[in-house]
Amino acid sequence: MGGGKLMSNKKEKIRNLINSVSVKTALDELIVREAENSNTGIITTDEELKIYHSIVTVLATDKNIDTSRISYIDKAKLFSVVVDNRERKKTICTIHINSRGSFIKVENEKFEVTDIQSIVDIKKPLIERAKQILNL
Repeated sequence: MGGGKLMSNKKEKIRNLINSVSVKTALDELIVREAENSNTGIITTDEELKIYHSIVTVLATDKNIDTSRISYIDKAKLFSVVVDNRERKKTICTIHINSRGSFIKVENEKFEVTDIQSIVDIKKPLIERAKQILNL
């Protein structure tokens, strides 16, 4: 930057370079770098979180389901929506995202996720599985 006075034309150039896309890109690169340096290598993506929050919203439509007990466990190549932070025997569904698309697996059924509506469309199996785990 030269250490000199910041003139309005330089200020405008800098302002144009820094925007939400550049900040998001820098953040994504930082997350990947930290994941590579960590022992786990696990990265929770925005897409996984969006699908997770959509699932919790769908489950909240049933007044008997206490959504405060719903959480997730993210492992390498497996994102599980669980009850009481327990994966074993408490998994409502798993989220799989790969080059072929995004999928939700509820027990032995696999559903493709293309948008929010595709998650709403599998409301019944999601709620049934959650109730089964919660003993409702």
